[in-house]
Amino acid sequence: MRRSSKAVPVTPEGATLKAVMTYLKLCGIFHFRNNNAPVPIKVKEGGAWQMRGFRKSATPGLPDIIGIVQHRCVLSQMDHALPLAVEVKSRVGRQSPAQREFELRWEQAGGLYVLCRSVDELREALRDAGVRVK
Repeated sequence: MRRSSKAVPVTPEGATLKAVMTYLKLCGIFHFRNNNAPVPIKVKEGGAWQMRGFRKSATPGLPDIIGIVQHRCVLSQMDHALPLAVEVKSRVGRQSPAQREFELRWEQAGGLYVLCRSVDELREALRDAGVRVK
């Protein structure tokens, strides 16, 4: 099957996500993109595969990016590893209830959760958490 040669337009959120990942790479922060796209459900009927809808591929509310940062502890003045979750939204995008629940549980477990709409917002949140960034 041949793919169309037409370019897929990049959404504002997609462009921000790409810029955020580039920035994390520039800062040397270990991270990965966490795709939570639906997976097609296929069944074989009469020798042919038929699509029967979609199922979630992961836990609802997972953030766009997962990583680990080194942050400076204010009390001990030592660096410690800190789990990082980054949710990227467009200028008008809002978190789903599942994303808000994930954020709460992530932070209760001691992780750093950042909801950002730009690289500047991410940089500021990382600096506020004691992470040395560029």
